[in-house]
Amino acid sequence: MAAPTIATRLTSESLRTSGVPPDGRSHSPEDAIQAARANDRALDPLPLAYGYLRVDLLDSVALILGEQRLVTAAFQLGCQLAAVFLEPAPHSTTVPPAFLDLVQECRRSEAHTVITVCGHMSGMAVPHTCLLDILARRAAAQVCEVAL
Repeated sequence: MAAPTIATRLTSESLRTSGVPPDGRSHSPEDAIQAARANDRALDPLPLAYGYLRVDLLDSVALILGEQRLVTAAFQLGCQLAAVFLEPAPHSTTVPPAFLDLVQECRRSEAHTVITVCGHMSGMAVPHTCLLDILARRAAAQVCEVAL
């Protein structure tokens, strides 16, 4: 048995809302172009966002809730959360290692949004404002802090 084609999996309702007549055929080339543009807009991916959490500030349950909160916040900001960078207990290094990985990934993927829980970029060897500045200057990313 042959695999169903995309056309056979579409419902008549989805065809009506996409601008394609219920019979599945366009009446003119302009109709086909409009329908294709409408479908392309519906399939545009959301911009990426990345999360940042410090493991030393959360127990295992709060870590799961924190990650879920970041996913929700990303969706509310119109983004898709691509990954969450987990920072172990603060080191005596100048800039925390997971934070540096976050900056590099934001630059590579051209993501401009970082979401974290309030206070997770504070209390380290590098001041909070310096971390924000590093993200802004090196990755053109803005930080959104959310409550847990």
